[in-house]
Amino acid sequence: MISINEYFDIPPGTTGEIPVHCPYPDHVDRNPSASYNVDKGLFNCFLCGGLNQDQLIELINGEQPMESNVEPEEQSVAVTDTTGQVVDINTYLRKRGFDFAEDLGVTISGSTGKICFFDGAVTHNYDGQGHKYDNRTGEKSILWVGGEPAYDETAVWLTEGLFDAMSIWSCFDKSYKKPSVGSCLGSSLSKNQMFSLRDKTVFLVFDNDPAGFLGAKELQKKLRDYRCTAIILEIPHEYNDPNEFLVKDADGLRSWVGKVQAEYNVTDSTYVDRLFGGDVEDLPAISTGSDKWDSLMTGGFRAGVHVVAAESSVGKSSFAVGFSRQASLQGYRCLYITNEISKRQVWSRIASSFNGQPWSAIEVSPTSLSEEARVEVQRVAANMTVRVGWDVDQIKYASDSYDVIVVDYLQRMAGPFGDQTKQNIDHNISCLSDLARDKGKVIIVISSLNRAGYGEGFTLAKLKESGNIEYVAQSVVGLTREQDSSKMLVTMAKNTRGPIRGFYLHADLGRQTFTDWENKIILDAAKSAVEKK
Repeated sequence: MISINEYFDIPPGTTGEIPVHCPYPDHVDRNPSASYNVDKGLFNCFLCGGLNQDQLIELINGEQPMESNVEPEEQSVAVTDTTGQVVDINTYLRKRGFDFAEDLGVTISGSTGKICFFDGAVTHNYDGQGHKYDNRTGEKSILWVGGEPAYDETAVWLTEGLFDAMSIWSCFDKSYKKPSVGSCLGSSLSKNQMFSLRDKTVFLVFDNDPAGFLGAKELQKKLRDYRCTAIILEIPHEYNDPNEFLVKDADGLRSWVGKVQAEYNVTDSTYVDRLFGGDVEDLPAISTGSDKWDSLMTGGFRAGVHVVAAESSVGKSSFAVGFSRQASLQGYRCLYITNEISKRQVWSRIASSFNGQPWSAIEVSPTSLSEEARVEVQRVAANMTVRVGWDVDQIKYASDSYDVIVVDYLQRMAGPFGDQTKQNIDHNISCLSDLARDKGKVIIVISSLNRAGYGEGFTLAKLKESGNIEYVAQSVVGLTREQDSSKMLVTMAKNTRGPIRGFYLHADLGRQTFTDWENKIILDAAKSAVEKK
């Protein structure tokens, strides 16, 4: 028996998803149009469907890969698929990720190649004529999987495609009442359809394409006129729609649906079960690079906004760069927004921590960096992106790709109020706080201080154009350092997850590194910061 690795000629040590030729005998696949996930043992061809590891082994060895659990007479029913080939109805459904044809009320309409679902309420049409889906009555309606929602049902799900609705519906535990899941057969609804949803919470799970994105936005606005709470849900971006998600990663789709249910259920009972029952991961802490700092914050920076403030030339950007490097080397994806120094300077500063040269020399002559240091910088770059001058909206739209966001620095960040600095700061810090809260991001915000308070130590009142900074932050620290001194005082003036303390760091600004000074944590260093505020 030939193995999968032998058949696809997969080199030893290969991981992840790789392109392969489809092994189905009726699929002449001159260019690789399928994929095989080596880690998960999952095969998928967008034309022929998905297989697990055992089914794939059967196929490449010339056997029937999908044994049906239905009666032989049911297996004899055939339909025409997207390629124009006649296939068994149960085989066809399994290629779309379903093993429960009897639950779907599937029948066949004559010999025309039309699959009728839900007592003939909708026809899945592959006869080459008309639309992909046809309603029995000829009048467009929401097609509900498992029956229409009850009058007192408070929440429903809507998808674009019928198979997408079936995919979502299949993920709910059968021991509980399944919520109603319907297909719009597109991305719009009529007035009568929207009226039928009045006063309900409507989850919109549309396709990951421009039409689906804009359609969901437009429908969300219209549903508000019918007292609906419309919530747009986006599946992971590597999948185009829920059915593809089901075929490629059924467990992943079930987990995703479970998280949505827990987050948006009428009561928090499901959320509490998941949170305290072991279904929710521990909240990660990203080390600051300082044992003293970490000890005060239960391990490091956790989800939320954390403000680091200092006077000019103390080392704000140096800390921001140093922490970004640390986070990236810990395996966290980091987005660094620079509003003051250049992208070249950011990477020169990172490079200097791996080399004996100061960052200013590397900035002038990047090729002077040693090969060993280059390798280390590439390790950081694998998890880090530097963007120049991004506003808060750009950060928001890119945030799903990152765990950590560093803004250097807040007072120079563009906003919607032109030269009204305070209004821009209030707007930007509020948006960043919402982003941290809603998506669980660690956001580090570098802030400057009022010039009038230079040289007098750090207090919250000295945050420049402070606005709402201190109120939304999970922690606020001030950095102070005597001129030409490497001894830096870190004054923690706000800490929602631990005590308010102060401590010293050894700052090597030439090489952009910070290490703990050999001393105990100062118990009263931050006391005056709080009292003066």
